[in-house]
Amino acid sequence: MIKHVIFDLDGTLLDTMNDMLLALNLTTKSIFPKRRMHQFKKSDGVFLYGNGQNVLVNRALEILDVKDEQLREEFRKTFYRIYEEKSNTLTKPYPCVIDTLLELKRRGINCFILSNKPMRILSRAVTKYFSDSLILDFVGYTGEEHKKPDPLCFLPLKEKYSLKEEECLYVGDSLVDYKFARNVNMHLCMVMYGYESKQNLDVLDNTFFITKMDKLPQVIDYINSYVLAK
Repeated sequence: MIKHVIFDLDGTLLDTMNDMLLALNLTTKSIFPKRRMHQFKKSDGVFLYGNGQNVLVNRALEILDVKDEQLREEFRKTFYRIYEEKSNTLTKPYPCVIDTLLELKRRGINCFILSNKPMRILSRAVTKYFSDSLILDFVGYTGEEHKKPDPLCFLPLKEKYSLKEEECLYVGDSLVDYKFARNVNMHLCMVMYGYESKQNLDVLDNTFFITKMDKLPQVIDYINSYVLAK
């Protein structure tokens, strides 16, 4: 039986891409004020997202073709500062997310967030967008813990709340989320509206797929009915 749902954040609960693109473009303008550089747009998002901010910045630097390590480090520091300032400027929940969280709460299902997002930014996002105790707890990245898809990043929630993998459903949008759920051996539902290429999602096996978050309760009902029938 599904008693707990663990969500990814970016591309799953919140559409954060516009703030990320804003921060990347402001950083590029700040570091290279006199050079004509690539302007990041939504089509870049599939390449950039998926494994935390360090990987995101490194991929952005590849697109910009910045080789000088001093400039690369200056870009990283500037991006982290600007993104922290702008992280909740254009971000918004995806359609049906809040209503679905309310429905899960009504059913007595605990909701958590497990993200590779920096913990400071994650904490502010949870406070701003998820009121009424919709999210029981959340785990982000502080620079020391394990990150998805490493199964060890699940331990803080597992130990604190005595979670059993077979009672958990993970909901994400990326291949990193897929690999994490497979590594932990828990049920998995992937949203089709996130930042991962649809071609990459189409080949995944042993996975539920939804096009809108309000379909999630139906997935839970299906899993629970299957368990009861066994």
